[in-house]
Order: sequence, then structure tokens, then C-alpha cells
Amino acid sequence: FCGGPIPPKIMTQPALLKSTGLFVLAYLTLLVASLFLGNTYVQTLLPLYRWELNHLAQDYQLQSLVISEIHGEQSITLTLLTKYFVLGRQVIPAGISISCSTLTGHAIQHLLLIVSLVVAWPTPALKQKFVQICLALPFLLLVELLDIPFVLFGSAQDLMASSLASTESYFSIMWMNFMNGGGRQALSIFAAMLAVIGSRYCYSTSKSQAA
Repeated sequence: FCGGPIPPKIMTQPALLKSTGLFVLAYLTLLVASLFLGNTYVQTLLPLYRWELNHLAQDYQLQSLVISEIHGEQSITLTLLTKYFVLGRQVIPAGISISCSTLTGHAIQHLLLIVSLVVAWPTPALKQKFVQICLALPFLLLVELLDIPFVLFGSAQDLMASSLASTESYFSIMWMNFMNGGGRQALSIFAAMLAVIGSRYCYSTSKSQAA
């Protein structure tokens, strides 16, 4: 049984300024921390990325997934080896190596946006704020898994399709283009809002049960 969402309140100018200040402070704090711990954060996600890519890229053998420096920027680099399969109307022989990458900053960006938004979002009680932050963590993980592995796999598919001059559409390539075209930020904001909505339901339910 859910007690229903807490009715929205009109945010006053001081409250808006406070939330904006909290967002900027949280974002800058996390940004500075990411300069020292960003690679560590991404390293903890690599095993999950590998697990997902092994399921996504079943026509390939995953050779490596590492953090590397490309043109002075930290990147997540994926190297795949083709198995024998058919792509469109083309037969792909085994043993072709494909390497693609995406910036580690893309993974870190989700952490910065989601955590900063839920920290800054106003709540009537600290308990709800705590619930809000806790609920954001699984959504953060979900967003990370919807981004980096799919984008890397889409990049590999795009490279393969381009080399074969294939004009067929592939979901992985379309998803990669969506994420790189602003979908990454939209997904983070959506995840943060889900955490906010979830915390309101949890808080209102606990209040109704206590009453």
C-alpha cells in the first residue's frame, strides 16, 4: 500500500537559490574528486561492463577492456576478435581484430549529474534526502550499464558495417548515436528524477504508516 506522492510545493526564490547552490557545490566537489578517483570509479565498473559485453557481443571474442590514454584523454578501450558470423549479407571471417573506445568522462558524467541532482533536490526532511540518495545508486548503476557497454558495442558494429559499406540499420548503432547526441545527459536526469519520485513515495508511505 502506498500513501501517494507528497503534493508538490511552489519553490520560493530562496529555496531555488539554495538548491542551485547545492547542485553547483555538489557537482564541483565531485568533479574535483573525479580528477583523483575517476579512474578508480571506472575500474570498479569494468567487470560489469565485461559481463554485459560478453552477452551483447556474442559474435565476437572479447580480447580486452581497459582504461588507456588516447590523444591525451583517458578512455575505455574495447578490443574484440570476430568469430565466424554473417552481418547483413556479408560473411565475416573469424580472427578480425576491432578496437574502439569511449571517454572515461562519459561514465563519470553520470555520477556527477545524478548524485548532484538528488543532493540538491529539496526535501521536507533529512530522512527523505537520505532515501533519495540511496535510491539514486541503483539507478546510477543501471544508467552506467545502459551507456558504456552499448556505446562500445555500437561503435564496434559501426566500424564493421562501415568497412563493409553496409546500409542496414542496427539498434546498437542507433543507441550509440542517441547517447552521443545528448541522450547520455537526458538519461542521467531521468534516473535522478526516478530517485526523487521514489523517495517521495517511500517517505509518504512511512508517514502514513506511522500515523
